Amino acid sequence: GNYVIFSRMTDWNPAEIIGTRPNALAINLYNYLITDQIWAEQRAEFGYRDIRSTPLIYNFCAQPYVDCRASINSFIPSGLSEDCSRSLVEAYLDILSEKPHLHDKLELDVVFTIWVPTFNQDAKSRFKGRNISSTQISQLEERLKKITAKALIRLDEDISSIVTLSESFNKLINSETKPIDKIYHLIEDCRKYGTLAFAHAARAGFVAVTLLKSLVKSGNLSEDRMLEFQGSVPTVASDFQFALSSGEFDTERLIKKFGHLRPGTYDVNQPAYWEKPDFYFTSNKEINNKKKSNKIKFIFNQNELNGFKKILHELDVDIEPIDFIKYLEKAIQAREETKFKFTRNLSSALDHIIQFGNKELGLSREDVGYLIFDDILGLRSGALNKKMVKDYVRLRKLDFSEKHLAKLPSIICSENDFFSYEQEKSEANFITRLNVIADLSFLKLNKRDNIKDKIVVIPNADPGFDWIFSHNVAGLITQYGGANSHMAIRCAELGIPAAIGIGDKIYENLHNGRLMLDCKKGIFEYV
Repeated sequence: GNYVIFSRMTDWNPAEIIGTRPNALAINLYNYLITDQIWAEQRAEFGYRDIRSTPLIYNFCAQPYVDCRASINSFIPSGLSEDCSRSLVEAYLDILSEKPHLHDKLELDVVFTIWVPTFNQDAKSRFKGRNISSTQISQLEERLKKITAKALIRLDEDISSIVTLSESFNKLINSETKPIDKIYHLIEDCRKYGTLAFAHAARAGFVAVTLLKSLVKSGNLSEDRMLEFQGSVPTVASDFQFALSSGEFDTERLIKKFGHLRPGTYDVNQPAYWEKPDFYFTSNKEINNKKKSNKIKFIFNQNELNGFKKILHELDVDIEPIDFIKYLEKAIQAREETKFKFTRNLSSALDHIIQFGNKELGLSREDVGYLIFDDILGLRSGALNKKMVKDYVRLRKLDFSEKHLAKLPSIICSENDFFSYEQEKSEANFITRLNVIADLSFLKLNKRDNIKDKIVVIPNADPGFDWIFSHNVAGLITQYGGANSHMAIRCAELGIPAAIGIGDKIYENLHNGRLMLDCKKGIFEYV
């Protein structure tokens, strides 16, 4: 590519997962566990170009941005000629540059990452007037078919290491290992056995949902039926809602299974569920009605099965529609299950870092947020002493506090954007086809506001925010997040109308009042 574009919400979406102004520890762990290498390792193993020497995220004024050029390169299928690869990257970059509002929809509307039945016409339309020949489109289709076909049979192997992670976690937590060694091994195991498996599961989930959406586009599946199928697949999230509503789990059992979850998965300042069980484990029997569909097996009709057969025939893969359905179910489940398990390691590591920072270094919980994993490595090996680390923490805190005062745009296309920019209007991702009218509730962390029957408004939300769904909310609006983000998937599963990733400009104009959220029409407005 000839130039670079940076975005807060592309690919691994740091704005959603760690926020736009995270502390040093959150940035450091997110980079170490995923965006320095693991992200590219997964892509290379899956059949895309190997760019493992390239980091995905850069920090400007201590604010994380995805290198869109690196992301685009990582989705070029391996085996394509250098000329074809270069032409594709340049075309994708030009599309994004001309339509910056698509920066949170890179894999849906900019880059072709898997094959779907409408690929040929989609590609001709998207590449019209660009330097991409029909021969190059054919070459891309051939390689994407191979990647997609293999995706349908590789999931079990790709996520097998998650079992090792769970076994190692149980041994480590119950051992007499020194606190600093526990921190080290929890993080290393998470990176080695957890986040790579999660990256593979997340990719499988994307493949599954994209293929389902392609069937909607071809007329073999209605959108309502697709949402009904997604909602019928039991996941960790539905297990959590059932545990809260059924009355079969006491607080001790809830803590044992779900206590490691925390809003802001990488943020030491956010209490884990085990720290505030009365706040997070609020029982609401009404929510159980939304998951009754899990008890009824979803059955695809003949027209839908015919759509599956067409896909399998085109991909020339030797599996039956029943196996394809099993893949769809497992891919949706695996994404949430692997995320649940790797975050247990991460959350436990954060708990131990908080205790270590307080007892060994005399740091407050807030100051612990300015430790980084290299500090732990240095203390563990003897390369650093406690005074040096405390000085580093003090300097980082000052540095971040100053840099976080800078206001930057969601997408950076040129150096000039660092000095002045016009706030872009984003295109929200509307989830479900439902319509709801309700009062807005701007969620304040750790405050028990009444959010029942309200449309909850929040900047960003990762898996640790699943507790809000136990309050029978009417809808959800987020500032950051994409069509394939955690909250988008969660709202689709639970049948909750949502506008995900509405962007800075619209978000900052929201205020208290009664709102109509119409996901079918793709609008929301005050009434």
